[in-house]
Amino acid sequence: MVNDGKHSVSETDAGKLSPKNRNDGNVGRRTFLKATGVSAGAAALAGCTDTIGGGGDGGIPDTIRLGALGPADSPMGDSILKSAELAVEEINDDGGIAGADVTLSTKDTKDDPGTTRSGYQELTTGENVHATVGIFGSENLLSIMGNISNAQTVHMTAGAATPEAPARVADDFEANKYWFRVGPVNADYLQQSMIDYASARFDTMGWDTVAVIAEDYVWTEPITDSIEQRLEEEVGVEVTSVQRIAEGTEDFTPIYDQLESAGVDGAFTALAHIGTTSLVQWAQQQRPFGYGGIHVPTQLLVLGRHERRLHLDVLADDRDGGLRDHREDRPVRGRLR
Repeated sequence: MVNDGKHSVSETDAGKLSPKNRNDGNVGRRTFLKATGVSAGAAALAGCTDTIGGGGDGGIPDTIRLGALGPADSPMGDSILKSAELAVEEINDDGGIAGADVTLSTKDTKDDPGTTRSGYQELTTGENVHATVGIFGSENLLSIMGNISNAQTVHMTAGAATPEAPARVADDFEANKYWFRVGPVNADYLQQSMIDYASARFDTMGWDTVAVIAEDYVWTEPITDSIEQRLEEEVGVEVTSVQRIAEGTEDFTPIYDQLESAGVDGAFTALAHIGTTSLVQWAQQQRPFGYGGIHVPTQLLVLGRHERRLHLDVLADDRDGGLRDHREDRPVRGRLR
């Protein structure tokens, strides 16, 4: 787990709890982490139980209550909730955590900050869980940072890349020391990974001219702030545009028309919430430019129905790691990442 980040900190914490509502029945942060191990806690809730440690100091209860949060109707949120359920099952089958049984309660955040706060408070002040995991969407995480501080309950984020959360840890460690990031790395590092990838691969991919398309969410702000300049100066490619695509966009045709008219070699992406629609329409419309970058939906082991059909019917791994369009039996310029 990491508390990484370096951006400036907002002073506004929504949904703070009063001290009397703190989760005083919790196993303390130090006791919980000492018994499970910092890295073990992250691994356990990711479904990797082999590294779980024991050796608690007597402060571990007979039952450890965990809470998981995520948007149940989203493939990303559903994967968080189901992974937590699977992890708990496997942990208990392997003897629990430091001999304690583990229970899990899940809450649907509906990808909404208000619903996220309500669900978090139900878990911490209502069900008195000892730790929480999950959240998908930086807006949702930031909405409960104040709650996490006041509840004094360990939270392991599993799906929000904003650098502002770890920046709060750096700014006020005592208030925010209960927050950890299991994954992904924050968006500062995500931008760097895009630059590294472009430097290593664009030349062989034939991507000399690109357009950046990023969804208009908090997590992509650090990516789009300076990526045009960095791609041009560090990678040596022409960037025709950096577009922030609105939440809920269902028709990418006008966007792709612009990219095609500009003659780009590839669309370099930073997409999660609207990534499925973007990818499916790019493939169905048989656009002449490549498509790749950060694309969270294709990182899931279990894809949505439309993406699964896309992968089965249209795209397959080429031997060189690229993509092949089966309709014309030709390599697609670029690759998905």
